[in-house]
Amino acid sequence: KLMSYIDLLPHINLVDNLHYARNMALPGGIGDLYSVTFTVARLSPDSVALHKDWLDSYGTPIVEEQVFEYANVDFSEIANASRR
Repeated sequence: KLMSYIDLLPHINLVDNLHYARNMALPGGIGDLYSVTFTVARLSPDSVALHKDWLDSYGTPIVEEQVFEYANVDFSEIANASRR
């Protein structure tokens, strides 16, 4: 069983809200199915850059810790996609 751990840095503002993004290569083949666990840690002003518009409207904390688990995830469509 292959495993990868990836840290994603959150981005936040009023236009995009809270989102995470990072391009990465997955272990295994394009047609493989994956189990994916996202653990979202509690965010604090020390762990995320908050735009002034967000702080003025909502303040902190942003989100409490949560865990999301998904089984048999097929990434083949994404892996085969092109940005032409």
